[in-house]
Amino acid sequence: MRDPVSVQVAGPLAPFVAGFRVRLELLGYAPQSRVGHLRLMADLSGWLGERGLDSSALSLQVVDGFVVDRRAVGHRDARSARSLRPLLEYLREVGAAPLPGQQRVAGPVEAMLADFASYLGHERGLAVLTIQRSTDLVRPFLAARVANGLLGLESLTAADVTAFILARTQSASPATVQRTGTALRCLLRFLHLRGVIGSSLVGAVPTAANWKLVGLPKYLTAEQVGVLLASCDLATAVGRRDLAILTLLARLGLRAGEVAALGLGDIDWRCGEITVRGKGNRHERLPLPTDVGEALVAYLSGARPAAAVGREVFLGMRAPHHALTRGAVTQLVARASRRCGLGTIYAHRLRHTAATTMLHAGASLEEIGQVLRHRHVVTTAGYAKVDHERLRALARPWPGETAWASSPNSADPRWWAARLSVVRGFAVHLHALDPAHQVPPRGLMPHGSRRTVPYLYTDREIAALIRAAGELSFPLRAATYQTLIRLLAVTGMRVGEAIRLDREDLDDEFGLLTVRGTKFGKSRQLPLHPTTTTGLRNYLNLRDRLLPDPRTPALLLSTRGFRLRYERLWETFHRLVGQAELASRSPQCMPRIHDLRHTFAVTNLLGWYRNGADVPAMLPRLSTYLGHADPKHTYWYLSAAPELLALAADRLDASQKELR
Repeated sequence: MRDPVSVQVAGPLAPFVAGFRVRLELLGYAPQSRVGHLRLMADLSGWLGERGLDSSALSLQVVDGFVVDRRAVGHRDARSARSLRPLLEYLREVGAAPLPGQQRVAGPVEAMLADFASYLGHERGLAVLTIQRSTDLVRPFLAARVANGLLGLESLTAADVTAFILARTQSASPATVQRTGTALRCLLRFLHLRGVIGSSLVGAVPTAANWKLVGLPKYLTAEQVGVLLASCDLATAVGRRDLAILTLLARLGLRAGEVAALGLGDIDWRCGEITVRGKGNRHERLPLPTDVGEALVAYLSGARPAAAVGREVFLGMRAPHHALTRGAVTQLVARASRRCGLGTIYAHRLRHTAATTMLHAGASLEEIGQVLRHRHVVTTAGYAKVDHERLRALARPWPGETAWASSPNSADPRWWAARLSVVRGFAVHLHALDPAHQVPPRGLMPHGSRRTVPYLYTDREIAALIRAAGELSFPLRAATYQTLIRLLAVTGMRVGEAIRLDREDLDDEFGLLTVRGTKFGKSRQLPLHPTTTTGLRNYLNLRDRLLPDPRTPALLLSTRGFRLRYERLWETFHRLVGQAELASRSPQCMPRIHDLRHTFAVTNLLGWYRNGADVPAMLPRLSTYLGHADPKHTYWYLSAAPELLALAADRLDASQKELR
């Protein structure tokens, strides 16, 4: 039977068969598909009639019951509630079936979640999708409290709250655990406001460590992007749609959700612009490049389904032609990448690709941030990690001797405040367990924020340290400490980062050094000066000759073949300072190994000011090279040296005179 008109529907749904038949045709279903949906309607109508029900009883629970019975009698098609979606959407639209939000919530968990969702929407003003995610995340927490058909929240303790989050860490990603903690804190505040629990247990929710921008941005090369776009079959409607989506992602760096939300009215063909509906419901306009516009025209002029009802640009190619979701866009990219042999990549990789393409073409981080619509410069600064050519300008030459010669009660108040901070954190934990515990207030022991005065090494002083290291006992030990001092001086990396380096982290072919898992779990790549690459290669050759079978993959080795230990390293450096006859400049300014990092930063800043460079524009690159979590930490170096401060002041005076 292939004629939809020949399908007969009896029972309580019979009055709606004509309208549903027309709806299926308008949505673009093929005749055979319409027959299938009408037969399913006939089966549901008969099932309802046998139980004395009508269309008003089509709740989610009733639909699930029909599906279960259908499977039990051996039907091989339409075996899930999803098959009924076109019919249910039509019946709800004409008022014959209840809307999902109007259906009575079953069970104490769903009743509490419905109340919680109402609170999030009306009192917190959250978006529908955010509310749904929050309720889904805390549903297991409430479900675990059900006993004898009731929610036992009155006996909820801090230990229960902490145990739930800790259990989630075993099966969920750090990001999911972090979102779960946020949703749970919101639920606990809601329960406390409603009087369900006697005291707020928000403090009992552990904070999940989930640092952002920890890895290196992954991106596709121009050749790989070309292969990806060429994999779309332009002879088909699906291929033209996919090409338009991939071009938008790769050229403008849109997020998958922004592509899915793009509407026909968002494209201003006359002005050559598109309106992007981004995060936080922000609407921003971007220029429409020629190749993106051509791909959109090819899709809209002959590939977009004519039977589409909505105004979204990108739709599914099979009836009922719903708008693509964010997940559908992501999976579309994954299919295209596998099809052309690039492995499985997702939509956000193309956003990284757009950023790095602009970066390599000479765009500034500020310009890239405007295109990607970042709110904070620190987000865009993450892309500077792969700007190897500009970062390489920060690298210093590998120092040789000739090159550097020619070119308790007495405790600090900050220590007291640090100890009190640890005690306060423990007191917060105890307060969550028992509100009777007191928590020391913040600022109880003010100490002021004061950095140690950096000891800025001169070239001669660094050369003296290298000579002193060369006099250490054992050739490997001398070579290791000479290499360490030189490496810290030319890269500005932290001491801990240097001793954690493995041999495989050095790419001597491209002159790159990968620093992994540093502060806050971040990683970065340091382009090296050619002389530095040569110096490290010479050290490795000497090391392999003196110690061919080391006991660790570390780059810098002790005489026994182990990784260097920070405690022993500090003692040795202190001894080298004495041998090099370096004296303290004040009680607060003593030579430390960490000051090689400060010297590197200040040397670069001085060079920029002397050469008339745009220092504010360059600082994010220095911040990236140093591995700072935020560029604001790099601005501190402007006050680290009197000469640097004077140059900055002169630059400011000159700019003010120009304004006058």
